[in-house]
Amino acid sequence: DKPSGRDWKEHLSTDFEHPWTHVATGQIDDVGSVEVVLVDDESNETVMDVYSVDGGFARIDGKHSDGDRWKAAAVGRIVEQTGTQLDLAGIRSSSKPDKASLLIYTLDGDNELSSDSDWQWAFSPQPEFVFLADLSGNGDDEVLFLRKHPSEDGPRLIMRDDWGDDKKNHPDIELAL
Repeated sequence: DKPSGRDWKEHLSTDFEHPWTHVATGQIDDVGSVEVVLVDDESNETVMDVYSVDGGFARIDGKHSDGDRWKAAAVGRIVEQTGTQLDLAGIRSSSKPDKASLLIYTLDGDNELSSDSDWQWAFSPQPEFVFLADLSGNGDDEVLFLRKHPSEDGPRLIMRDDWGDDKKNHPDIELAL
């Protein structure tokens, strides 16, 4: 059948135990089609899970917490590496101001999300939303996030970029919006 652009076809159906509140997609495992990252920030145990579309939406790995709250995720080329595998930036609220609230994950050879301690930052106030952009045009993504600042009006846009040669080309930014 020739697609008309007006009809929807169900390709995959699955049931989840969580009410997902955020989604990100990208080539995290370096094979097949892109993976789907789903975040549930409303349940008692918040979740950030990675699913394989090629595997019938099977869960690859994820992070769960009943103390901290996973809020959002973004997928892109953050850490300098070879191949087409992308990284996962996850943000969470934390019960302690010195506990990491922005974490960068890669999927290792055992299909487990791993995060080097050099790729974790604590922010207070903590991030609310994360996204990626290649602002410097050098092929890797800078991590940007929004957060509220209680002592001033309006949100703050903050960028972190500690990978490759970006650190010497431009400083981290924080803008009042």
